[in-house]
Amino acid sequence: MSRWITVFLAVRTRVITVGVISSLHVSYKSSKIKQYFKEGRALRTETTINNPRDFAIGRLLKNLPALREVGFKANQRLLEVEKISQDCQLGNETFEQVTRPQVVDGQRASGLSFGNERPMNLLQEFRLFMLLPQGFLNGELRIHVAKLLGYDPAEY
Repeated sequence: MSRWITVFLAVRTRVITVGVISSLHVSYKSSKIKQYFKEGRALRTETTINNPRDFAIGRLLKNLPALREVGFKANQRLLEVEKISQDCQLGNETFEQVTRPQVVDGQRASGLSFGNERPMNLLQEFRLFMLLPQGFLNGELRIHVAKLLGYDPAEY
């Protein structure tokens, strides 16, 4: 028999500036999950269960394995949701459409060579300008691409 727990999240917003380490806090009754990048190197997920009775588990030391299992499953569910929501895999059809030459409305469009640093950086920068209603200028794009390639924008 499976037990479903409804989780209500308290949402807090903080403006991220230079030097501020962003973190994710998920609360359920008197327990919480905190997720952050430790020393800017690795994702760390910590679960704290302050009242085991929130999960119908007693407070005796013999219940520690059951509490550990609850914490482990909570961490796994959070990581699974993040993995699904950030699934950035390209399908084979999309990958081929971008990397192979095509003829569009009678005009030939060359494909992008996958793994070549300059086209990949160019594609990465296009997403910055995606929501600009008036478009962008070549000079604006060149500044961003130059920085990604490690060049001085004035010399690129």
